[in-house]
Amino acid sequence: MDSFKKQEEKSARKDYSGQNLSGQDMQKADIFNAIFKNSILREVNFRACKGGLGNFENADLSGANFTGSKLDKANFRGANLQGAIFKSAKIAGANFEGANIEGAIFEGSNHKLAKGLNLAEE
Repeated sequence: MDSFKKQEEKSARKDYSGQNLSGQDMQKADIFNAIFKNSILREVNFRACKGGLGNFENADLSGANFTGSKLDKANFRGANLQGAIFKSAKIAGANFEGANIEGAIFEGSNHKLAKGLNLAEE
């Protein structure tokens, strides 16, 4: 958590492209419009984050927890989301084209108009 928080304070752009932030605690972080393209974010705690318009393209987010996060219009194109948790997340208009969502949990999420996300209706 400390390394992420320090970088968050220094970086106005919030560009974490290509970084390995696995296991970090980013709960309640403001990652709106942040760039995590090609990053390794395994098991990251993104609970209750504000990450609308965030770019997670081709990132490894296996096991990441986005419970209760606001991720409207975020880009998850080509991302590895195996086992990721999106319970009660707001992902309206997000792009999941080409993403691996095997074992991901979307229970209670608002995924209206999400691209590339074909979930069985409950």
